[in-house]
Amino acid sequence: MTDSKMKTTTYTTILGLAFTLASFSSADEAKGGSQASADNETLITGINQFGSEYGDDKALFPSDAFSRAWADVHARAYERYGLEWVVETAFSAYGIRHAAAGSADNQSWHLLHVQANWQFLPEKETGGTWLRVELSGSTALNGRTWRSGNLNEAIGVSNSFHTDTFGYNEYFIPEVAVMQYFADRKGCLIFGMVNQTNYFDANSYANSSFGQFTNAAFVNSQVVPLTDSNFGLVLQGQFSKSVYGMIGGSFLENDCGYSPFKHTTGKAFNVIGEIGYVYDGGAIRFTPFVARAQDEGVEHDDCYKTYGGLSINVEHELTERLSVFSRVGWSSSDHLNTAGASCQCTAGVILHRPWEVLTGMEESEGNFLGVALSVTRPDRSVLGEGCVTKDREIVLECSYRYAITPYLSLHPTYQYIKNPSQRPDTHQVQVYGIQAVLTF
Repeated sequence: MTDSKMKTTTYTTILGLAFTLASFSSADEAKGGSQASADNETLITGINQFGSEYGDDKALFPSDAFSRAWADVHARAYERYGLEWVVETAFSAYGIRHAAAGSADNQSWHLLHVQANWQFLPEKETGGTWLRVELSGSTALNGRTWRSGNLNEAIGVSNSFHTDTFGYNEYFIPEVAVMQYFADRKGCLIFGMVNQTNYFDANSYANSSFGQFTNAAFVNSQVVPLTDSNFGLVLQGQFSKSVYGMIGGSFLENDCGYSPFKHTTGKAFNVIGEIGYVYDGGAIRFTPFVARAQDEGVEHDDCYKTYGGLSINVEHELTERLSVFSRVGWSSSDHLNTAGASCQCTAGVILHRPWEVLTGMEESEGNFLGVALSVTRPDRSVLGEGCVTKDREIVLECSYRYAITPYLSLHPTYQYIKNPSQRPDTHQVQVYGIQAVLTF
């Protein structure tokens, strides 16, 4: 059996075990704990929990058989077993102008992202103890795409053209962690193999490539050294109705798809904090960080470098129809920034329910037309040969979402990329694409 097949089999077994164990929990206890969590939502549970309600009853076809069945499955699993999950799967196709030599200019992909929470120790007063499991991966859907390898190799941006497109047949587990609530769900400790992107630097309009913007510059700040698949912890606390704080740390040595037990020395790590103020119609988050990273391919101790920085993340609803967001981040180093940038500024505008604006016909609450722009000073470690940091990488992305059913939506997208940091052979790349996203 190949390493890839062994990894996929192992991950599937772990996920299956987590779901199977849920059936042995006490139904009555889980029901009490889960319902309490639903009735006493805090800023912290809003970050960590998925809940049992999904779908959009104003979609084009608001009541198909699949949607009705899955709504019932979610509700029963949550009430009886304290089990909640989100499965996002997408089929995407892209046309690339000025693709890199040897890469296909037309590519098709299947993407998968699964997150599950299981309350294995229910407790009404505190919110209980939960197990968190996450699976991510992608598969090339035709021979040309398969032979091209990674989608970003054809485009060459500093981090990723599509945050959730990995190798041609690559699946891994970013997170297996225990989540313990306390202080009436206003405090929480998460520890284990942690995916920091699930907690820090959130944004209502730009935080997921399944249904929002796809370029990594808009999903998270490329300055903040967020990581997954490594040992870490996150401590969360809500200080008032509108203010919360988090602090966490993680090692940085383990790559996706490998065991952190075998690739952790403790020499490379990050410490990240966040203070957030959430108000009616918006939020602002300050995320300071310190990290120590290793120059790849160098073994001696002198290759480690410590740096720090700050990211500011803002979202605001201007009107019922119009919202804006922005992230600005800066690092004290221009080298070894693990997320790919030493300085970055992004901003975007969201028009909600654009078809309703044009025609007056009611449409899905989640439908939007968005335009976002990022300007990045790439880290020196990600530059292609012949590329220089003074050539700022600029990404313009236009994205549209249209809900077909409560669980199925279409997402046409366009990206214009100027000065891709890993491509000395071209100064611009254009990508046209469409995603069909099924969420259940």
